Amino acid sequence: MILLFGIGNSKLKQFYLDDCTCSNCNQTLQHRFTVKGHYFSFFFVPVVPLYKSTTAECIHCRIELPKSRWNVNLNEKFNRAMAFKPAKRPWWHFFGCMGVLVVLLGFAVLVGYYYNDLKEDPEIQSRVQELRDVGENDELIYEDGDAALNEDVNVEPIDSITTFFKN
Repeated sequence: MILLFGIGNSKLKQFYLDDCTCSNCNQTLQHRFTVKGHYFSFFFVPVVPLYKSTTAECIHCRIELPKSRWNVNLNEKFNRAMAFKPAKRPWWHFFGCMGVLVVLLGFAVLVGYYYNDLKEDPEIQSRVQELRDVGENDELIYEDGDAALNEDVNVEPIDSITTFFKN
């Protein structure tokens, strides 16, 4: 059986900001900011969202810098831009979680439905009552009609050596 799982990502937000100083080439010009959402996928279906990553690409030198390598200027401009409209995860990043919840709720509903059917079935109710009566009367009746009583019977222990010599 083949299990396909891994970590996928999708672009949540991409925008350009002017007058940003590059941490690599020290040029002050436009940068492209990209926010990506990463998720765990199973058979290419996103199951659990994991984390977000943010990069800035300098238009001049074409280097893509992760947020950990940004200078103060890039951080300030990015934080101001994200304060107005932050990058949000789409609903389909939670699709696998929702699918698991739907399956669990469906299972609970089916178990409850069949439990109520079994509880209302007269044949099953009579069998349950018979089993309860066996506990109350301490008597078990087998299919061939013999009865077995659960009474305390005093049985003395037999020593095998003494029995051997008595015979």
